Amino acid sequence: SQVAKKGAEDLVERMRKQGYADTRVFTHKNVRRVVYGHFKTKGGAYAALQKLHDTTQDFDEAWVYEMN
Repeated sequence: SQVAKKGAEDLVERMRKQGYADTRVFTHKNVRRVVYGHFKTKGGAYAALQKLHDTTQDFDEAWVYEMN
């Protein structure tokens, strides 16, 4: 969700070290988020989310965000 720039950058670095290479900071209308992945379908996004939830507690509060 909305995070400070330094916190977002630190989280991206930590996630990349854990093997989540497609992690980045996304800013839209002054709201900054850490996002992981880019999916062609909602089903693909939700499958990846479930895998994150199953893999580690670090992503218990993760959710799918549709970007236009």
